[in-house]
Amino acid sequence: MVAYPITTPSANQKTRVGWAQNITAAVNDHETRVAAIEATTVVKAADEVVNNNDALQNDNHLLKTVLPYTSYLCRLDIQYSSNMTANLKMDFTIPPGATIYAPSYHATISYGVAGANCAVGGIPGNAGVTPLPFRAWFALVTDANGGTLQLRWAQNTANVSDTTVYQGSSLQVFPEA
Repeated sequence: MVAYPITTPSANQKTRVGWAQNITAAVNDHETRVAAIEATTVVKAADEVVNNNDALQNDNHLLKTVLPYTSYLCRLDIQYSSNMTANLKMDFTIPPGATIYAPSYHATISYGVAGANCAVGGIPGNAGVTPLPFRAWFALVTDANGGTLQLRWAQNTANVSDTTVYQGSSLQVFPEA
Protein backbone atom coordinates (compact mmCIF):
# COMPACT_ATOMS: atom_id res chain seq x y z
CA MET A 1 0.00 0.00 0.00
CA VAL A 2 1.17 3.50 -0.79
CA ALA A 3 0.83 5.97 2.09
CA TYR A 4 0.50 9.62 1.21
CA PRO A 5 1.93 12.03 3.82
CA ILE A 6 -0.08 14.89 5.25
CA THR A 7 1.70 18.10 4.38
CA THR A 8 1.35 21.34 6.25
CA PRO A 9 0.92 24.39 4.02
CA SER A 10 3.64 27.01 4.17
CA ALA A 11 2.94 30.52 5.42
CA ASN A 12 2.37 31.87 1.89
CA GLN A 13 -0.13 29.10 0.94
CA LYS A 14 -3.79 29.86 1.55
CA THR A 15 -5.39 26.51 2.27
CA ARG A 16 -7.12 24.89 5.19
CA VAL A 17 -5.10 22.19 6.96
CA GLY A 18 -8.33 20.22 7.62
CA TRP A 19 -9.08 20.12 3.89
CA ALA A 20 -5.61 18.73 3.09
CA GLN A 21 -5.97 16.12 5.83
CA ASN A 22 -9.39 15.05 4.51
CA ILE A 23 -8.03 14.66 0.98
CA THR A 24 -5.03 12.67 2.23
CA ALA A 25 -7.26 10.37 4.32
CA ALA A 26 -9.57 9.78 1.35
CA VAL A 27 -6.65 8.90 -0.95
CA ASN A 28 -5.15 6.52 1.62
CA ASP A 29 -8.57 4.84 2.16
CA HIS A 30 -8.92 4.45 -1.62
CA GLU A 31 -5.48 2.81 -1.84
CA THR A 32 -6.45 0.35 0.92
CA ARG A 33 -9.70 -0.56 -0.86
CA VAL A 34 -7.99 -0.99 -4.24
CA ALA A 35 -5.35 -3.26 -2.67
CA ALA A 36 -8.12 -5.40 -1.11
CA ILE A 37 -9.91 -5.76 -4.46
CA GLU A 38 -6.69 -6.59 -6.30
CA ALA A 39 -5.91 -9.27 -3.71
CA THR A 40 -9.18 -11.01 -4.59
CA THR A 41 -8.67 -10.99 -8.38
CA VAL A 42 -6.71 -13.57 -10.36
CA VAL A 43 -6.02 -12.76 -14.02
CA LYS A 44 -5.09 -15.43 -16.56
CA ALA A 45 -1.50 -14.76 -17.58
CA ALA A 46 -1.47 -16.68 -20.89
CA ASP A 47 -3.77 -18.35 -23.39
CA GLU A 48 -4.50 -22.02 -22.71
CA VAL A 49 -5.54 -24.48 -25.42
CA VAL A 50 -7.03 -27.99 -25.44
CA ASN A 51 -7.44 -30.04 -28.60
CA ASN A 52 -9.41 -33.28 -29.07
CA ASN A 53 -9.98 -33.63 -25.32
CA ASP A 54 -13.24 -33.71 -23.36
CA ALA A 55 -11.68 -34.52 -19.95
CA LEU A 56 -11.97 -31.59 -17.55
CA GLN A 57 -8.51 -30.22 -16.74
CA ASN A 58 -7.41 -27.66 -14.17
CA ASP A 59 -6.90 -24.17 -15.53
CA ASN A 60 -3.27 -23.14 -15.07
CA HIS A 61 -4.09 -19.65 -13.78
CA LEU A 62 -7.69 -19.28 -12.59
CA LEU A 63 -7.43 -20.55 -9.02
CA LYS A 64 -7.65 -18.91 -5.60
CA THR A 65 -6.99 -20.05 -2.03
CA VAL A 66 -10.08 -19.87 0.20
CA LEU A 67 -10.23 -19.94 3.99
CA PRO A 68 -12.23 -22.26 6.26
CA TYR A 69 -15.60 -21.11 7.63
CA THR A 70 -15.90 -18.30 5.11
CA SER A 71 -18.55 -17.27 2.59
CA TYR A 72 -17.48 -15.80 -0.74
CA LEU A 73 -19.18 -14.11 -3.67
CA CYS A 74 -17.35 -15.20 -6.82
CA ARG A 75 -17.30 -13.96 -10.40
CA LEU A 76 -15.70 -15.73 -13.34
CA ASP A 77 -15.14 -13.75 -16.56
CA ILE A 78 -13.58 -15.63 -19.43
CA GLN A 79 -12.99 -15.05 -23.10
CA TYR A 80 -12.96 -18.30 -25.06
CA SER A 81 -13.22 -19.68 -28.56
CA SER A 82 -14.13 -23.17 -29.69
CA ASN A 83 -15.19 -25.12 -32.72
CA MET A 84 -18.99 -25.36 -32.97
CA THR A 85 -18.80 -29.16 -32.62
CA ALA A 86 -16.40 -29.14 -29.66
CA ASN A 87 -18.11 -26.38 -27.64
CA LEU A 88 -16.96 -25.82 -24.05
CA LYS A 89 -17.72 -27.28 -20.62
CA MET A 90 -16.48 -26.27 -17.19
CA ASP A 91 -16.84 -26.62 -13.44
CA PHE A 92 -14.83 -25.80 -10.32
CA THR A 93 -12.87 -27.87 -7.86
CA ILE A 94 -13.66 -26.77 -4.32
CA PRO A 95 -12.36 -27.71 -0.86
CA PRO A 96 -13.90 -30.80 0.80
CA GLY A 97 -17.19 -29.88 2.50
CA ALA A 98 -17.55 -26.58 0.61
CA THR A 99 -20.72 -25.80 -1.36
CA ILE A 100 -21.45 -23.62 -4.37
CA TYR A 101 -24.83 -21.87 -4.31
CA ALA A 102 -27.00 -20.09 -6.85
CA PRO A 103 -24.86 -20.02 -9.96
CA SER A 104 -25.92 -17.39 -12.48
CA TYR A 105 -24.51 -17.27 -16.00
CA HIS A 106 -24.29 -14.63 -18.68
CA ALA A 107 -23.17 -15.32 -22.21
CA THR A 108 -24.08 -14.06 -25.65
CA ILE A 109 -25.99 -17.27 -26.38
CA SER A 110 -27.83 -19.93 -24.37
CA TYR A 111 -26.26 -23.21 -23.25
CA GLY A 112 -26.68 -26.21 -20.96
CA VAL A 113 -28.02 -26.32 -17.42
CA ALA A 114 -25.77 -25.88 -14.38
CA GLY A 115 -25.04 -28.80 -12.11
CA ALA A 116 -22.94 -29.46 -9.01
CA ASN A 117 -19.82 -27.34 -8.48
CA CYS A 118 -21.11 -24.78 -10.96
CA ALA A 119 -20.80 -27.36 -13.77
CA VAL A 120 -22.11 -26.32 -17.15
CA GLY A 121 -21.71 -28.08 -20.48
CA GLY A 122 -22.55 -27.40 -24.09
CA ILE A 123 -21.49 -23.75 -24.03
CA PRO A 124 -21.59 -23.10 -27.79
CA GLY A 125 -18.53 -22.36 -29.82
CA ASN A 126 -18.23 -19.95 -32.70
CA ALA A 127 -16.02 -21.73 -35.23
CA GLY A 128 -13.02 -20.66 -33.15
CA VAL A 129 -12.70 -17.30 -34.88
CA THR A 130 -13.59 -14.53 -32.41
CA PRO A 131 -13.35 -14.79 -28.63
CA LEU A 132 -16.72 -15.05 -26.90
CA PRO A 133 -17.44 -13.74 -23.39
CA PHE A 134 -18.76 -15.93 -20.59
CA ARG A 135 -19.56 -14.77 -17.04
CA ALA A 136 -20.65 -16.78 -14.00
CA TRP A 137 -21.61 -15.48 -10.55
CA PHE A 138 -21.94 -17.82 -7.57
CA ALA A 139 -21.56 -18.04 -3.81
CA LEU A 140 -19.02 -20.39 -2.23
CA VAL A 141 -19.33 -21.40 1.43
CA THR A 142 -16.50 -23.33 3.09
CA ASP A 143 -16.64 -25.34 6.30
CA ALA A 144 -13.72 -26.56 8.42
CA ASN A 145 -11.59 -27.07 5.32
CA GLY A 146 -9.95 -24.23 3.48
CA GLY A 147 -8.30 -25.01 0.18
CA THR A 148 -8.42 -24.01 -3.46
CA LEU A 149 -11.21 -22.85 -5.73
CA GLN A 150 -10.06 -23.70 -9.26
CA LEU A 151 -11.67 -23.54 -12.69
CA ARG A 152 -11.67 -26.77 -14.73
CA TRP A 153 -12.62 -26.81 -18.40
CA ALA A 154 -12.47 -28.88 -21.58
CA GLN A 155 -14.16 -29.40 -24.90
CA ASN A 156 -17.74 -30.57 -24.39
CA THR A 157 -17.26 -33.03 -27.26
CA ALA A 158 -13.71 -34.09 -28.16
CA ASN A 159 -12.86 -32.65 -31.57
CA VAL A 160 -9.63 -32.20 -33.52
CA SER A 161 -9.75 -28.42 -33.17
CA ASP A 162 -8.50 -25.88 -30.66
CA THR A 163 -10.61 -24.70 -27.75
CA THR A 164 -8.95 -21.70 -26.09
CA VAL A 165 -9.46 -19.77 -22.86
CA TYR A 166 -7.68 -16.47 -23.37
CA GLN A 167 -5.17 -14.43 -21.40
CA GLY A 168 -6.93 -11.69 -19.42
CA SER A 169 -9.80 -13.93 -18.31
CA SER A 170 -10.33 -13.49 -14.56
CA LEU A 171 -11.65 -15.00 -11.35
CA GLN A 172 -12.71 -12.69 -8.51
CA VAL A 173 -13.31 -14.06 -5.03
CA PHE A 174 -14.83 -11.60 -2.54
CA PRO A 175 -15.08 -12.71 1.10
CA GLU A 176 -18.32 -11.62 2.72
CA ALA A 177 -17.83 -9.40 5.74
